[in-house]
Amino acid sequence: MLMAGLQKNDWQGGIDRKVIRDAEVLLDRADRSISDWNLVLSEVKQNRRLHSDIQINRAIAKMARIKPETNLTEKTRIALNEVANELQSVKKQEKSQRSESSTVLTTASTLGKARVDCFYQKAFVVGRLSDSSSVSGFDSFIQEQDETNACIPFRFDTKLATTPDAFLLRNYKFTGSTADRTLKDNLKIEDSSSLVYFIYNTPFADEFGIEPPQYASRVVLIQEPQVWSDLAKQLSQVIQKNFVNSNNKDRQKIVWRLLLSKDGQILAHLAYDDFSRDVANNQPFIQANLQKKPIKKLVSELRAGGKLEFADFKVVLSPDGKVLHLLPWQMAYTTVSAIECEKKCRNLFLNPRVRSAFQIYTPDLSDPAELGALRAVVMANSSVWVLDTSKGVYYKESAIFKLKVSSDGQVTDYQASNQVAIGRLGKKLPISDLKLPQFPKLPKAPYADFKFETRGLIYDLTPWTEGQ
Repeated sequence: MLMAGLQKNDWQGGIDRKVIRDAEVLLDRADRSISDWNLVLSEVKQNRRLHSDIQINRAIAKMARIKPETNLTEKTRIALNEVANELQSVKKQEKSQRSESSTVLTTASTLGKARVDCFYQKAFVVGRLSDSSSVSGFDSFIQEQDETNACIPFRFDTKLATTPDAFLLRNYKFTGSTADRTLKDNLKIEDSSSLVYFIYNTPFADEFGIEPPQYASRVVLIQEPQVWSDLAKQLSQVIQKNFVNSNNKDRQKIVWRLLLSKDGQILAHLAYDDFSRDVANNQPFIQANLQKKPIKKLVSELRAGGKLEFADFKVVLSPDGKVLHLLPWQMAYTTVSAIECEKKCRNLFLNPRVRSAFQIYTPDLSDPAELGALRAVVMANSSVWVLDTSKGVYYKESAIFKLKVSSDGQVTDYQASNQVAIGRLGKKLPISDLKLPQFPKLPKAPYADFKFETRGLIYDLTPWTEGQ
């Protein structure tokens, strides 16, 4: 019913309200039909896959209500936030219910995990449109890579590409935008998330046939060592004074990436594991700083001919919030953007004199927060990899490789780890002209193993666990 209404309305919201009401009545009935009220309240939802399907369709019904707008009203932003929250909750509930017996699965949902994963990632597209707090702390570049990985089967997989979901994902027109944001869209600085995307992708814009904005060269990584030292000291004091303790049962560290203006205002905060992100989003001093929207003022000055000078820090905290290490991001990791900017965008290359003001430390690569940040660095570096698709653009069974990655983000070795990788790809990592190591050799560092999983154009990177 919803699909027919959307198709009739040229795949955009504002469809017949009666269709939406009728669909929501059926979804409510379906939800009641899978509940076993004899169970304790925390286990009421008996069939998690069908329950996920119901949640996804409720989110689609909410999207179908929203009429197209070029400039979003506050009412529309609230509605989009509700859609984003609904889609994100699907994944969270699935994680919390993994202990359920497999006997509760049903053939009523034939898409299962693939559907949940894709719609969960689409929540971030919706959330960025509405500036939702639910996407706060996520690196949009990494998130868009994850979104591509999750949703591309709906284009190529013969089982998924002809489903109604595939038509929705390809055709639905989000309010004020489209479902697929392009690099060109992200070469504009609109908020804290797009700031990070803008900074580290603009140098490569010409490779995509896009001309960077004229003000790109005036976005500058701070070059004065004393300013970096002063900002580091100031930031450390702010954290120690204002940190709100969290319920850290696993006693894992917290790793943040914080971008600061020259006067010490937090312009953006990122985290690459769920726990670190949740802690950041519950820190009043971070949220209060961002609510002042300093980025908007700086962008206005930038477009008027000024500079946007910033510092980019990696911050490592103890489980109790004590600052253990604080240093420039480019000192912690060897990245493509840093190497390339030494050649063609000096405004984003860290002055070697700044490095002398900080001490390098050896990260604990058994810690989930450190592994999450390391994964993000390798994913960002993979933006220049050329995937070899001579063995197929898409194949259903994944080829799996075990990568050896140094703590600064360099892939130093790999080995094929399943029969698909051996038989289909001949044990060779499907990346054209990949040189090991990819970057200049640095002092010996600790290493971690990662699982590189590819299905043609799709690839993903996750920490390796024994038994894989």
